[in-house]
Amino acid sequence: MRPSRVGVIVMLTATLSACGSSSKASPQPTSTTRSANASTTTIPPSAVEGRTKWVDVTARWKALAPKPFKKDPEAVARDLAALWRGGDTSSVGIVEVVAVQKGEPARIVIRERDVPDDSIAAVDYEITLEAGDEGWVLSKARAQYSCRRAVSTDDPKQCA
Repeated sequence: MRPSRVGVIVMLTATLSACGSSSKASPQPTSTTRSANASTTTIPPSAVEGRTKWVDVTARWKALAPKPFKKDPEAVARDLAALWRGGDTSSVGIVEVVAVQKGEPARIVIRERDVPDDSIAAVDYEITLEAGDEGWVLSKARAQYSCRRAVSTDDPKQCA
């Protein structure tokens, strides 16, 4: 017994609809990977292949912010990020406050991304503030680079 034309058309229409062949279908991810811990879809893997050793950059930050801040550490963090961002914009990437650890001393982490050097994915600046009579004083600062390819084998404080 042969199926009727109406039955074949209904069956084809149902099959095509289930496959998402409609012109209104939204695009689907082209690939998915699954690991034991998590699954991801078409999001590129992290561009960080290693982190350098910390480098002292206290002099650079003290020159940028030589006077005490009469604000709380969160406001100081925003001000320091704005000061860093306010430099020559051709050499400064996207700057954001990542963390503020309150207390004495207070610690701030500022991250710079999209820097002009293609070997560097990001730079983290950890800034320590000491409480003083006139406000919060920048006491020390250090930087750590997140490398796109690898940490230099010649100098562990630089990206390769």
